[in-house]
Amino acid sequence: MRKAAPLLGVGLLVCVIVFGLVRLNTLFETTKASGVRAAQVVRQSIVALEKQHSDNVRQLRWDMLSMREELCPEARRRGELYQKMLPACFHLSADYGEHVVQDSPFVAPERRRILLEGCGVSLQLDPLAKPQLVSVAHIIAQSNPTVLPNRVYVHFHGRPAIEVVITSFTRGRDLVLLDFKNNAEAFYGTPALLGDTATLNPGSPVMTIGSPNSFRFIPAWGELLRHGSVPSVEGLFPSLSSQRCNHGNSGSPLFALDGSVVGIANIVYSRLDVFSAFINSEIIRRTLGQLGETRGELEEGSFGATFEDVVGLNPAHADKLGIVLPPNPEGVIVTDVYAKEASDGKLQKSDLITHCDDVPVASAETLIVGALYAKPKTVMKLRGLRGGAEFKAEITLGKFDSDARR
Repeated sequence: MRKAAPLLGVGLLVCVIVFGLVRLNTLFETTKASGVRAAQVVRQSIVALEKQHSDNVRQLRWDMLSMREELCPEARRRGELYQKMLPACFHLSADYGEHVVQDSPFVAPERRRILLEGCGVSLQLDPLAKPQLVSVAHIIAQSNPTVLPNRVYVHFHGRPAIEVVITSFTRGRDLVLLDFKNNAEAFYGTPALLGDTATLNPGSPVMTIGSPNSFRFIPAWGELLRHGSVPSVEGLFPSLSSQRCNHGNSGSPLFALDGSVVGIANIVYSRLDVFSAFINSEIIRRTLGQLGETRGELEEGSFGATFEDVVGLNPAHADKLGIVLPPNPEGVIVTDVYAKEASDGKLQKSDLITHCDDVPVASAETLIVGALYAKPKTVMKLRGLRGGAEFKAEITLGKFDSDARR
C-alpha cells in the first residue's frame, strides 16, 4: 500500500494536467471561433456600409443628374447620346511583358513590365459591313523598345475582358485592326457607324468617350476646332482638359451629335492642354480598306521631309525657320529635310512645292498623306520654285520611320 500511494499521486497529477490542457485547448478554440465570428461580423458590417455608401453616392449622382436634366434639356440629350454610344466603345490593354528600357540618357536603363492602356471602338464602314475593332497603333506598336505586346485585351462596358490579336496596323496613320483570338468569344457590342468629318463645321459640338488615368468610359464634350492638321482634325475640350491630357484617351472615338464616328483620338497638345487631334473619317475609311488586305505592319512611303502650308504661314514663323517666302505664294513650303532619307540632296529648306505628279498641291496634307498611302520605292515627281527659279525633283519614297516623326 505504501508503494502504491506515490503512483496514485502521480496518476492524479497527470490526470489534472491532461484535464487542464484539454480545458485550455477548448477555451482557445472557443476564443478563436468567437474571434472569427467577430471578424466576419465586422467584415459584413464594412461591406454593408460600403454598399450603403455606394448606393447613397449613386443615388446622389442620379438625383443631381435628374435635377440637371430637368433644368437643362441639353444635359439630357448628352446623357442619351452617351448611353447610346457607350456599347460601341472598349477599353484596350496591351501587356508587353518585361523589357529593359531607358527613359532618359541621364537615367540608367532598368528592367520593368510595360503595360499600356487606351481605348477603341467597334466600327462599321457602312450599315451592311462587318464590324471591326479599331484603335490607334501607338498603343500596340511601341518604338522604345521596338516590340509588339505579348497579349492584348479588349473590355466592353459590363463585359469581361476578351483576348484579341493584332491583325494589321500602320504607324504613319496610327491605326490598328484587332480580331478575336477565339471566335467563340467574339463580341462587337453595338457597333458605331463611320461618319464624315467634312460635314462638320468649326464649332460643331462633339463627344468622346475615353479612359483618363484608367477611369474607364468617361465622356468629354467639346467642339471641333478646325480641319486640316496632318492627318487630323482638332477638337477643343476646355471644360475637361485635365481628362483629355492624361494617358488612356488614345483611341477614343469622336462622336457627332447623330452618333456617327467622325474621328479617333491620337495626339494631345500638352503645351496648350486643351487640344486633342483626331484622325479624320476620310483617312480612317481609306486606311481600314488597306489594312483589311494586309497582315502585320502596312508599309508606308515617306518623303523624309516636313512641309507646311504656305498660305497663312506667319512671316515671323517663316523667318524663325529660315524660310524665304516669294510674293503671292501658292503650294507648300519645305521646312526640313531628314539626313540620309528620300529627299536628302533633292529638296532644300524653303523650297516651294507647287505640283506633285503634275497635280497642283493644295496643302501639306496632300503630300504627307499621299506618301503614306503609297508604297516605299514609289517615284513621285515634284515641281516648284527654289530661290525664285523653277525646279523639278524625282523622289523615290523611303519607308516611313515612326521614330523620326514622334
